[in-house]
Amino acid sequence: MAYDFYLGKMLLPVPPEKLELKINSSNKTYQMMNQGEVNVLKTPGLTDIEFEILLPNTLYPFAVYREPKIAREDTVYAQDTQGMGRKTGLRRPIRMMVETGVKYGFQPASVYLEEIERLKMKNEKFQFIVSRVLPHGRILFDTNITCTVEDYKIIEDAGDLGTDVKVKISLKQYRNYGVKKCKVKTKKTLNLEKFRNSKTVHIDMEGEYVKVVKKTKGGPVVSMKLKKTITLYNLAKQVYGDGSLYTVIVDANMPESKRTKMTLKGEKTIVKWKKSTKLKKGKWVTIPLTYYS
Repeated sequence: MAYDFYLGKMLLPVPPEKLELKINSSNKTYQMMNQGEVNVLKTPGLTDIEFEILLPNTLYPFAVYREPKIAREDTVYAQDTQGMGRKTGLRRPIRMMVETGVKYGFQPASVYLEEIERLKMKNEKFQFIVSRVLPHGRILFDTNITCTVEDYKIIEDAGDLGTDVKVKISLKQYRNYGVKKCKVKTKKTLNLEKFRNSKTVHIDMEGEYVKVVKKTKGGPVVSMKLKKTITLYNLAKQVYGDGSLYTVIVDANMPESKRTKMTLKGEKTIVKWKKSTKLKKGKWVTIPLTYYS
């Protein structure tokens, strides 16, 4: 049976005699008072891979090296310049397909050692591939795991290996992951006192336009009378100190600010108040006293 071992694009010249894959467990066991020991199942851990590599410094008949792919044309003869299909006697060229970053033919042990060192030093992830094929061409199964080099040991033994080099290498499975930043919002209460002398917002707590603070499902709110025309974004910046909180004002002034419309595809929210919407002088706007920021 033929084995092909790849570390990324690098084909190992001599397949290892033994390959060990250990699928680690993340399960946890706990001792219950009345039920004894129980096993809590978790997602399997990362796979550990270990094997030994023989790197020849001599060209052996049993060693395998990558060779460029040859692309042959189906037709032996090319058409003439008139495109009539007559044989011109000129054979079409055979194309050689070369993959970038791949070294072909016999390579000494130093080339493989340099590649393993590069994978380790640059913390580079790569595909570890093992192809298993029977002598008559039937494919058994493949191993294809994204890995990193954990550690390796270089062995030089003139008595057993001569000029060749053996490497004991350990790989570990790599899983892609991402980090999400979560901003925790805290509940805040608006201070009405700072708006009494505001040039933009007018709150008359005792005068003719008295608007009593009332409670809604979303919390207590107050109505503010605008002294001059202002955009919704700037109003939120004046009130809450953050213009991006204009959506809090939009939600409090429904259905004038936005409404829900039924369509054939379901509910659709139509927002009338954008952050650039100008609110006219003298308009009363409902402002929630509690908000999250």
